[in-house]
Amino acid sequence: MCQMKTILVAVTVVALSVVLQGRWCDGCFEDERVALLQLQNSTRSSLFEESDDDDCCAWERVECNPVSGRVMQLSLNFSREGDHWQPNASLFLPFRGLTRLHLPGNNITGFVGNLSGLIKLETLDLGSNYDMNISILSSLAVLPSLRILDLAFSNLQGSAGLTGLENFRKLEILDLTYSTVNDGFLETVGKISSLKSLVFQGCGLGGSIEGLCQLKSLQELDISSNNLYGMLPSCLANLTSLKSLDLSYNLFTGDMNNSPLRSLLSIKDMLLSGNHFQIPVSLTPLFNHTNLQKLEARNNNLTVYANEEYSPYLVPKFQLQTLDLSSHSLPGQPFPKFLYHQKHLRFLDLSHGSFQGGFPFWLLENNTNLVQLILADNSLSGSFQQLPNHPHLKLSSLDISSNNLEGKLPQKLAASFPKLSYANMSDNEFMGRIPKSFGTLKYLQTLVLSNNRLSGNIPSQFGKSFTSFVNGSLNGTAHSNNGSLILVNNLDWLQLNGNLLSGRIPNSLLNCTYLTMLDLSNNNLSGPVPNWIGNQSSLRVLDLSQNSLSGFLPKGIFSPYMKEVYLSRNQLEGPLNHLLPLDDVYSDWLMTIDLSHNHFTGTIPGWIQMYSQLSYLLLNNNNFQGPIPVEVCKLELLSLLDLSHNNLSGHILPCISSSSGWSRREEAMIVPPISSQQPQQPLEFTTKGLSHSYQGTILVYISGIDLSNNSFTGEIPPAFGNFTNIKVLNLSHNFLSGPIPSTFSNLKQIESLDLSYNNLNGSIPNELVELNFLGVFSVAHNNLSGKTLGNVAQFGTFGESSYQGNDLLCGWPLPKDCPGTRVDDGMPKAPPRNYEESGGDGFIDMGAFRVSFSGSYIVMLLGIVTVLLVNPHWRRAWFYCVEVAASRCYYFAVDHLPVPMKYRVSHPRCF
Repeated sequence: MCQMKTILVAVTVVALSVVLQGRWCDGCFEDERVALLQLQNSTRSSLFEESDDDDCCAWERVECNPVSGRVMQLSLNFSREGDHWQPNASLFLPFRGLTRLHLPGNNITGFVGNLSGLIKLETLDLGSNYDMNISILSSLAVLPSLRILDLAFSNLQGSAGLTGLENFRKLEILDLTYSTVNDGFLETVGKISSLKSLVFQGCGLGGSIEGLCQLKSLQELDISSNNLYGMLPSCLANLTSLKSLDLSYNLFTGDMNNSPLRSLLSIKDMLLSGNHFQIPVSLTPLFNHTNLQKLEARNNNLTVYANEEYSPYLVPKFQLQTLDLSSHSLPGQPFPKFLYHQKHLRFLDLSHGSFQGGFPFWLLENNTNLVQLILADNSLSGSFQQLPNHPHLKLSSLDISSNNLEGKLPQKLAASFPKLSYANMSDNEFMGRIPKSFGTLKYLQTLVLSNNRLSGNIPSQFGKSFTSFVNGSLNGTAHSNNGSLILVNNLDWLQLNGNLLSGRIPNSLLNCTYLTMLDLSNNNLSGPVPNWIGNQSSLRVLDLSQNSLSGFLPKGIFSPYMKEVYLSRNQLEGPLNHLLPLDDVYSDWLMTIDLSHNHFTGTIPGWIQMYSQLSYLLLNNNNFQGPIPVEVCKLELLSLLDLSHNNLSGHILPCISSSSGWSRREEAMIVPPISSQQPQQPLEFTTKGLSHSYQGTILVYISGIDLSNNSFTGEIPPAFGNFTNIKVLNLSHNFLSGPIPSTFSNLKQIESLDLSYNNLNGSIPNELVELNFLGVFSVAHNNLSGKTLGNVAQFGTFGESSYQGNDLLCGWPLPKDCPGTRVDDGMPKAPPRNYEESGGDGFIDMGAFRVSFSGSYIVMLLGIVTVLLVNPHWRRAWFYCVEVAASRCYYFAVDHLPVPMKYRVSHPRCF
């Protein structure tokens, strides 16, 4: 027995010595520590420099196995900058226990050497290495234990004809999200029979997916956001293990009644949005899918088959949790009957479906777990008063906008949906007052009641605050130092525009400290703009336009983080100089100012330059006076400037063209800005003689200047020809003089050019015929002379009204032909061939003029002499008139010219 114990002790000591061999006393293997430092040198970065601990297992980016002490995971994410990197496989071979290796974003193009020594590696992340060759897959196939391979956001160049991919014996997950591959790559990947999850989202693939049909172990397939087209191959039915299928946003076609999708009975999530499938509204082809829980098929072709009979005994075997059929279907259809049998719905979107009938209250009664219900843009009619008998405790989002619902809004909405955070009931026929209970919704963040017929005052309850726990309030907005209950109001989006609301804007809204959008436009609100608006630090968009607001603007109207301010079409008055910002923080956000159609006076304030992000400035239809301040030239992002219908004077600043961003609109057309950089509200601007509202992305393509109906003088700056991408330029109804700049030929994108009702002179530059996009052109009522631009290109579409009021203009389409021209089919011709013969003027024949003038003068002189010789009475009268005229000329000269005294004589004034 003692001998046996001795042997066990000896074995234990030997085992421990083997385990601890080469390890530091702190637990880090020496060979792995050295290998980590070599890796650091290879990446040319300080991966582990901040780690003072000698134990490499404690270093950042390193994770060791708690039992063996060996390095188990290396996270070298984005650790190398600069040129391409081909790491040697020998750098990783010392890590014999490595199971997870993360190398994304290191400019790796491939590996040098054989990686087969990493026998335990199960996860390899090579994402965001943009210049890898596709052949890297063959070199990775030698990893015997590899299960997960991430190549997302990589540029896999090279031929798709790869070999050896069947050597991936255990690879289960392959992620190529937004990687660049060849169209035939799907067929190549189809050789990896062990795959269970395959993601090809956004890879630019085209062609067929038939090569994937042999992946019978596949459980997840995501080939969304590609250019795949055609009907689904029938062999797709072989993927009987498939549980999640994402085909969304491709170009697939076909009728679901004849689709292999009918055979995929194991499927749980089916995503088909953004294709051209013909999907019956009844969903009868999927009635046998017992596992189906999620179906997203928005933006397809919903169909209703005339010969399809629905039996009340035909009940679907699925119980959906998510259903999205948001698509345009045939008009006048009732709700699909299969919905009557659904009890577990959580997310339902049937928007844009043209479904008719009353509001489906039975959906709420049957599906008590419903969180989101979207029925926007249908043909629902009738009342919205019959709410569920019991409180619906989970519904947080309700969208019934753009229907025909009518009557009063329900008084008990808050009691029926106490967790409601988003409510959109806009574009209906609701009338009456807004129920006060709407303001008691504790979790309400967004309320949109736009474009109804609601009347009365805005309820003061919208500013009510609620008690809430610090860690339990919505979105973590409550704050407290002692953890006690505090007062909060979560409303951050309020749209009540387009109604008949009256009275003043309630001061209670100042309690909505998280309010980012306030739209009360197009109502009958009166009184002043509240002073508290300037204290709303979260407010980004303020739209109070088209009301009856009056008085001066409060000093804080442009709060530090405001992005859009719309106050047009009110009765606001007074100067703006008192709104001078006091802090540079004001210059970082503001993008839109619309104060048009009011009664503002004084000069345009110079502090406008502090808003460096300002892109849209509309001050038209006010009583501003004085010159345009030079500070406007410092607005480098300006793309819409409307100062029309004011009393502005002075010269037009040339620097508006050189210092602003008009010429950079071309870049915006190539790469439109993100939505957060576009105004959310519509802007009214006059183009082609008509006033239009522009909103959202369309504003990217609109740029213009309107300085019309003012008192500007001087010449048009030739620098205005630098507006290479401007669409609208209106300088009409001013007192501008001088010529039309020939530089206007550079306005290649201009669609509307109005220079009418000024004092412009000279000829119309012939270079303007190069403006091919003009839809409106007017130089009427000026002092221009010479020829019109004729029936050439776009100018052949402009009538007489474009040129009228210029007495010295001639040529088509004016009724006055230019002398010496021949009109043939509306085309003015200039006949003088010899420039010398025409007297150097292409407009008047000077030789003919001299001959005719001389002949007329001689004939007139001879006629006068003959009459005087024949008639003595006329002869005496003639000499008397000559004598009187000479005397008057003499005395006029004496009275008005400085004649020295010694030459003056006294004569009686006899007439």
